[in-house]
Amino acid sequence: MKFRFFLLFIFLLFFVSFDRETLVVLAMEYQSLLESDNLSQQRQLNLTVNDVVILGLQNSRNLKNSYLQRIIDRQNLAVSEDKFNPNFLPEISVSYNLNDTESTTTNTGELSLGGAVNLKIPTGADLSLNLNGRGQTIDNNQLSQDISINFSQPLLRNAGREVNLASIKDAQLTEEQNILSLINNINSTITNAISAYLNLFRAQEQLKIQKLSLNRAVRQLEVTKALIEAGRRARVDLIENQTAVANREVDLLIAKNNLDAARLGLIQVLDIDKNLAITALEIPETKDLSNNLALNTLLELALKNNPDYLTANIAVKRGDLDVLVAKNERKWELNLDVNYDFTTSNMAENNNDFRSGLILKREFGNLDLEQREEKSQVNLTIINNNLTEQKENLEIEISNNLRNINDTFQGLQQAKKARELSELQLENEREKLRLGVPGTRQIDLLNLEDSLVEAQNRELNANIDYFYSLIRLDQTIGNTWQKWGVKIDN
Repeated sequence: MKFRFFLLFIFLLFFVSFDRETLVVLAMEYQSLLESDNLSQQRQLNLTVNDVVILGLQNSRNLKNSYLQRIIDRQNLAVSEDKFNPNFLPEISVSYNLNDTESTTTNTGELSLGGAVNLKIPTGADLSLNLNGRGQTIDNNQLSQDISINFSQPLLRNAGREVNLASIKDAQLTEEQNILSLINNINSTITNAISAYLNLFRAQEQLKIQKLSLNRAVRQLEVTKALIEAGRRARVDLIENQTAVANREVDLLIAKNNLDAARLGLIQVLDIDKNLAITALEIPETKDLSNNLALNTLLELALKNNPDYLTANIAVKRGDLDVLVAKNERKWELNLDVNYDFTTSNMAENNNDFRSGLILKREFGNLDLEQREEKSQVNLTIINNNLTEQKENLEIEISNNLRNINDTFQGLQQAKKARELSELQLENEREKLRLGVPGTRQIDLLNLEDSLVEAQNRELNANIDYFYSLIRLDQTIGNTWQKWGVKIDN
């Protein structure tokens, strides 16, 4: 395919008499054919916004690592919540002893079966039960059994459900933060994928604009040449047209480079084959949503969904727990200890031993305990201030998002109107030049051409900016993952 195009181009170049401008047009067409042939040999991948979101979520290594981290997070929570479940430790012991002296040989064998059960109670008490049964043979058989029960209940420090459940609550709050971090990661992944897609779409459309602009410049060059040959224009006008064509060629090369960079940028975000010929098909139709967006409603949604604000709210709850634990550490240690031992044997009388008592302790001279409480109080105040600031910043950010949505939509409407007027103005000026209307200047026509390109780019940018402002609002509220139908596996 390439070889046929090349031979055709060489034939036209050497056997047909063309001027420079016509050869430029042929070169452009030849280059376009080559590019089309190159793309045809690559695997085509046409993407919509939905496709990009799906691929971004599936291929993001950062997101995959977040889901792997969730396995560890769930295990850490399970370990913390297992605090008040009983622990059982069975034990089996078998021993044999042969003692041989000059006059006596003694064989001793022993089998011991036992177990220990340890239980921590939410009131702070520790309960342990130990069972041990032994069978021993010397000259006769001996069987014995030991039962030991130990109970210790704090009455001041470490006493009560609130302080003993603090570690579990802290672990649960950590789990909530981990889920919010995952949601934040998902929201960022979606937003970054859409942003890269919009960059590609922008670059594609800018390339189309530059191609059309170059085509118009070449056609105008032909018209100018015809007018010069007819004696209706000065030959000096040809220089201006040739300069315009050259400038459009430079702009076209820049647009192509920008397109390649945008395509690679999207490939990098999606983590797919870099040899794919990716095309952004379209962006959703722009609609005026300003009347459907109210600040108070959006702020209420953000306070329920924004991961950063919810994380700051969790930090306050953890700060309260830190204060609770710090105050607990400053209390006197007063424990009620109860112990009961029961031993029975076929070789001796049964033995019962019951003991109880109070133990009072407190460490003096340790300023670290006092510092911890004061530090936790100060940190709690700082965290509350941060939460208040987070809420205020969230309201300001939503207000900015709403203003940006309104401004970009109005700008889009104005840019569309300006582009239509630029097209009409250029067409009128071109017709006046063709008819030879007095006072019509070539430079004015070229300036109008530049104005049209700028107007087309403004409309394109306004369209993309409006759509992206809606995406940014979703990310600020924190419901990006919900808008795109993502399910969070806790």
